[in-house]
Amino acid sequence: RQNATWLVEVDNYIDLFLCVQAKGFNSVLGLDTPALIMRHPLDLSDIGLYEDQKINQVVSPHQWKSWKNQDVVARTTLNLQKDIDPKIVITNTGTDFRNFRITEEWKNIQENGNIDYKGIVKGEDLTELFKTSKIIIDLSVGEWGNVIRGDYKSLNYAVIEGIKYGSVPLTLRHSLVPPFTSGDFHETSLDTADITAQVKYICNNWDSFLPKRLSNIEKLKKFFNRDNIAKSILSLYFKFVDKKEQDIKNLFLQTLNSKEFFKTANYAEMWMRNRYKSAGRKFNRKFL
Repeated sequence: RQNATWLVEVDNYIDLFLCVQAKGFNSVLGLDTPALIMRHPLDLSDIGLYEDQKINQVVSPHQWKSWKNQDVVARTTLNLQKDIDPKIVITNTGTDFRNFRITEEWKNIQENGNIDYKGIVKGEDLTELFKTSKIIIDLSVGEWGNVIRGDYKSLNYAVIEGIKYGSVPLTLRHSLVPPFTSGDFHETSLDTADITAQVKYICNNWDSFLPKRLSNIEKLKKFFNRDNIAKSILSLYFKFVDKKEQDIKNLFLQTLNSKEFFKTANYAEMWMRNRYKSAGRKFNRKFL
């Protein structure tokens, strides 16, 4: 109730919270509505190693916020020689970058660092960066990491996107959450010398990381498939609604492709509006 006061106002109108991050789950604890953690749903239609496209490149596609440490990634580029060592590609912008970009330090990084700063990029361009990069780097400590001394674990969506396209995750320990274990990610620290050493090690020993990359891809197929997650969401939702609402939902599924669908939908919506009105709750059309 203290971490997400805006949710208190709508709690009475929601049947179930499904959270893709622990931070979201922690925010709704203490409210009356049940809450569960779910996996990030992924489209795995183009999943693969993309071995023939990989180059000695690191991608860091995160917003510039204090807990994401994009400035540390930028400083690391000064330790990597141009045209010799792996290049670091940084995308995105953010509140912290507005001040950082006008500093002499940023000017020096752009002139002397082995960096390719692209700013905000389109989704398809970011996908190409994942496909060509050997490493997806994430130095995030989680959105609450700065508040609770860096002990907050959070797996960023960008990391699993990088895994989907065959990249090796180079992260802090804060990104290591189930179903991934210590052997799945390559760990580093916030020290630029350490990051530099790990980047070089991964690229120079690329073939040895094949088992890890294959294992990570299999975990995505098992735990992050969007179709399986969608079925799980429906199954979980039915556990938190009464029998009548479940019958109405089943009726929708049965008549979805029939001529009676709109008639059925209109009847069901009218019934549910009356039910919610009698209960003193606002009807949420998204249920349909």
